[in-house]
Amino acid sequence: MKFFNKIFKPVSKPTFPIEDTKKLSESEINFLIEKFEGMEDALTWMLKENVRMPRVSNEQLEFHKLLTSKLNDKLLNKSDFSKIELEILNTIFKEQEKNVPVCEFELISEIEGKENRNEIEYDLKQRGFEYVENIGFIRILNS
Repeated sequence: MKFFNKIFKPVSKPTFPIEDTKKLSESEINFLIEKFEGMEDALTWMLKENVRMPRVSNEQLEFHKLLTSKLNDKLLNKSDFSKIELEILNTIFKEQEKNVPVCEFELISEIEGKENRNEIEYDLKQRGFEYVENIGFIRILNS
């Protein structure tokens, strides 16, 4: 079925940086979603095959899955993106083109339940990390 969709529903790459996701066409949204899914498949394969360059961890895969789910949902529902979510969206594609990490993260699941959770969150914010709901703390690296 995907094969026929690709033939009859061509996708077009949006112009980066994306400034307003509500202005994206259906074709551009499909392009982004297909790229997210492709990245997830690549990370899953790299983890399974224990590819060492670049090193992929379970945390990276979980982070990508959570982020993909959130961004795909917002794209499909034409929901507003927060400033950090829009920055992440643009950064993900920058990372894919250059194949170098452009962000750091701390999953909320790694912080939840810890006695010093408030201290950890405060420290992350002091170090420039921003909270993304249901995912964790993310810091975009300067490149």
